[in-house]
Amino acid sequence: KYNVLTLITKNSLSDIYSSRWGFFSKVGQAKLLNTMNNEVKVIASSFSDIILQIALFIRLVAYIITPFYLNYKITLMTIILASLFSIPFFFLNKISYKLGKLQLESANEKIGILNQTLQASKIIIGFNIQKYLINLNLQTLKKHVLAALKSFTLQIFVGNLFQPLAITAVSISLFAVYSTNQDDISILAAVFWSLLASIPI
Repeated sequence: KYNVLTLITKNSLSDIYSSRWGFFSKVGQAKLLNTMNNEVKVIASSFSDIILQIALFIRLVAYIITPFYLNYKITLMTIILASLFSIPFFFLNKISYKLGKLQLESANEKIGILNQTLQASKIIIGFNIQKYLINLNLQTLKKHVLAALKSFTLQIFVGNLFQPLAITAVSISLFAVYSTNQDDISILAAVFWSLLASIPI
């Protein structure tokens, strides 16, 4: 993670200092500050998340082997049902992208206002407009907090929704197969717990 963070920071700074003058007037200092201070860390953390997802996939494959061996009907039915239940998550991913973009834009605005007011501190005190600019900073902060809360709420909702849907898929498969074919209950129990163990909780 930190190697990736160092590499991204190095490449970003190299690109910034190799840019033309027009780039700095177009992008703005606030956006650069927020990107280098916060968003680069988010990208580096995403790399760690990708590695974690790969590890979870390997765990899933390892746990799926046992139920396939014990009862392939239940396992196949569970995979099909889980795939169907996962369809809504693709639509939620689009909403998550929009909320993430909104969060980034509000963060840029928040950092921009804060940076400008801090740089102009002497002028602000001289003209006695502290109260107005404090309220302005609080407004941009509130806007950013609302955007962050929406994004965080969606992440929690998706995370908590996945587990019961996966358990439902396993339960339906077990009931359907057991009602038509009275297999050994101990084998069904082993399949059930193996499939549950494969759920990334």
